[in-house]
Amino acid sequence: MKKSARIVAGAACLLAIALGSQARADESCHVGAHSVESFSQEYFVNPQARHVTPLLAIETMLENGCRDEDEFARVIEIYLDDRVAELYQRTDPDVWRVDHIWMLIGIEMMMLGHEEPIRAFLDTVRADAESGDPGAMTAFVYLARNQTEHWNWFEQFRTHQRNYPLSIEHFGLEEWGERDDHPIRIIAPRLRNEADAFAERASQAGFAPAHSMYLASQGPASFTPCKTMTAIGGSGLFGIIDDPDADDTPTNRFIESFVDLPDRERIARDLMDWSRDVIRANIASGETHMLTPDMEAAANLAQAYAEIRSNCALSIEGNALDFGVADRDEAAIGMHHAVVAPGVLFQWQLALAYAFFVDQYYDSPDRHYAAARALQAGGYIEALQHHNERVDAIVERLSRETVREAQRIMAEYGYYTSALDGIPGPNFRNGLLQWTDYCRTDFGQTPEKCLQIGPALLDHEWAHPFLGDVAQLR
Repeated sequence: MKKSARIVAGAACLLAIALGSQARADESCHVGAHSVESFSQEYFVNPQARHVTPLLAIETMLENGCRDEDEFARVIEIYLDDRVAELYQRTDPDVWRVDHIWMLIGIEMMMLGHEEPIRAFLDTVRADAESGDPGAMTAFVYLARNQTEHWNWFEQFRTHQRNYPLSIEHFGLEEWGERDDHPIRIIAPRLRNEADAFAERASQAGFAPAHSMYLASQGPASFTPCKTMTAIGGSGLFGIIDDPDADDTPTNRFIESFVDLPDRERIARDLMDWSRDVIRANIASGETHMLTPDMEAAANLAQAYAEIRSNCALSIEGNALDFGVADRDEAAIGMHHAVVAPGVLFQWQLALAYAFFVDQYYDSPDRHYAAARALQAGGYIEALQHHNERVDAIVERLSRETVREAQRIMAEYGYYTSALDGIPGPNFRNGLLQWTDYCRTDFGQTPEKCLQIGPALLDHEWAHPFLGDVAQLR
């Protein structure tokens, strides 16, 4: 299959939609199935068309053999149209991040020699934030702190090289990959400094996605309140402190910012209230097949809430921190919502935490079966660095009854042949590795054998006693 076909599929199959009768496959300067003119018309009326960025459109033309500079210029003119920006404007006040596709369009246009769209985009994002809308302020902060990090650009340009090699070569864009900073930072070098005040204001307004960015400098989808980092000299990447004279004392920016706040209880509840609303609305709507930015953030913040309320007892990081708001029942609410939230296919960290949660937080004998099933979803994966050590750490904390139940289930499926003794030895590890490997490629075709964390969990009656009122959503 040609690479262009994969790109088109990734753009929601736009180029196979509509106007089929107008397509002329023998025309080289077509954007997929469309002439440039028909693509331009489709772009402003078909939401799926907006997944097609300038380089994607031109790449399909180059692959077809087009070398007409006038046709390329006509494609670029589409994205210079004043109406384009209106297609991506924030209309929901709760939206806390700018449209990723609109960012890509602006960056690609900048690479092609047109800074106007990205400058107008930045002006709009800044003006929205200055209006005092918490969602808009948070969007500005997320743009400045997460979406424009130089490591983000490094990965993004590598993706461009893989997906658009002809366009990169044709327009001589290779030098963009040699830049040390994100392109947006080139024209807005003070972006991160501007974000600081907005982060504080949005958090003070009680907007949950802003709390992690203000108090921990982490995006809501990557917020890890229980993870400590060693202070060492270096580049300052990933939260490591850039201090050549620092000692090896573990640090955690969130707890340092959080524990002395007089309103820390309110902030904790903000995290759960927002996550609950997003997760329940999505499950109630039945649209659980897509991972949206809101849902990814909500699932992670619900788990973070459980970790904060349990003083990290429900974290796989193995740290014990006192946040000053410990509440076992509230921790359970966070865990209940986190495990049923639609998300990525293999949420192994959450599955491990959930296995321990069920094993330790309940008295029912049935908990051992439920915990053993959850353990499979977070089992050993050889390809992930440090993953298996974390699985070992969780397994060592499980009761012997749960380990024995996992051995029994694995034996039933032919993955374990040793004694059912509740002792997690090498045979246990190898059996769980085989079980997990099978289920990673099964994609839920045999739910009786392979557990998926997410809404599918609600389909298992054995899970309901451990899901609280979340199970009532279906």
